[in-house]
Amino acid sequence: WDSLLESHISAWQDIWRSGIEIQGNDTIAAAVNASLYAILSSVDAASTWSVSPGGLPKNSYNGHVFWDCETWMLPAIVPFHPNIA
Repeated sequence: WDSLLESHISAWQDIWRSGIEIQGNDTIAAAVNASLYAILSSVDAASTWSVSPGGLPKNSYNGHVFWDCETWMLPAIVPFHPNIA
């Protein structure tokens, strides 16, 4: 268990180098960073499939890409992680 936990923490430290800072509104900053985390937790650099808008719990898209992914998810990943976008 400890080895798995250490591997998980290390992987997220590599991915989550920084969040998005929004000065003056901690609530919005938390919501934006939570959304970015949700997207990042649903993508895999080794996968050729697009992220499902429902995240990992929903695989109903079966790798199809629709406007919602390109419009709402891709722009959030490209600036920070172009290798997994």
